[in-house]
Amino acid sequence: MANLKELELDYHWIGNEWNSPKFDDLLTLNVENCTIHKTQFALRDLNRFFKMWTKGSFPKLQSLFILGRSEKDCDILLKGLNAEEAEDSQRLRGDKKFIIKNSGGVRAQMRVEIFGRPVAFHISFAVSK
Repeated sequence: MANLKELELDYHWIGNEWNSPKFDDLLTLNVENCTIHKTQFALRDLNRFFKMWTKGSFPKLQSLFILGRSEKDCDILLKGLNAEEAEDSQRLRGDKKFIIKNSGGVRAQMRVEIFGRPVAFHISFAVSK
């Protein structure tokens, strides 16, 4: 994919399923700021994406916002990331903030909110400046 400053993807219901990107599509992004609405990414796959970021992949990425539906367990998303809960994290409505670092010492804050039935999630990821 081309080098982009911003990318916003919004998927629609077609037939009886979402016209949603595949996880492998996320791995090809070379973008600074990305927003993805209505995805079906598994939290386990997003965990793999963030683990790759901690090892130095996706160096251009400054922010990522994902709205989707998946399994409910937030622990799956954070497993193996050595995430520290942010001091200003609020536990209201399932909203939590975490800090992760990559191999170059760059810090990023993840805000995770899981809610509703069927289960939906918001993930906001922003690199600290």
